[in-house]
Amino acid sequence: GLLGPLGVPELAAAFPAVRTAEAAMNQRLDAAFEFACAPLPAPVITRLAAIRANRVWEVPAPYQVVDRSPEQWLALRNALAAQRIQASRQQEVPGTVTSILTQAASHPAVESARLDFNMNLPAVRSTWQSYFGVR
Repeated sequence: GLLGPLGVPELAAAFPAVRTAEAAMNQRLDAAFEFACAPLPAPVITRLAAIRANRVWEVPAPYQVVDRSPEQWLALRNALAAQRIQASRQQEVPGTVTSILTQAASHPAVESARLDFNMNLPAVRSTWQSYFGVR
């Protein structure tokens, strides 16, 4: 069947081990995040923590610095998708989509994050390329 040589009981028995491994991985990621953030100023750590917590919504990082309700996240994600689709079709973006995106982008924290991102990306990219030798 679809489970291959494993049956349902074997698969069910594997779940605790998977959960334990996920917990250990998350602890390591938390420790790495804390270590990497230690020398940074508190406002930067707060912003990075928000981005990390909101990454599940799969929107560009500048939008992730603001906490939103699940409904607001879905509206933003759908608006960004609609914008991409309309652009690929060379069609005008509907006013409701534009309104959602304008409202999200005009939040002071999002504006600040976008500015920081645009200003610092070239330096980060250059350092990454020189350190890892990758483009």
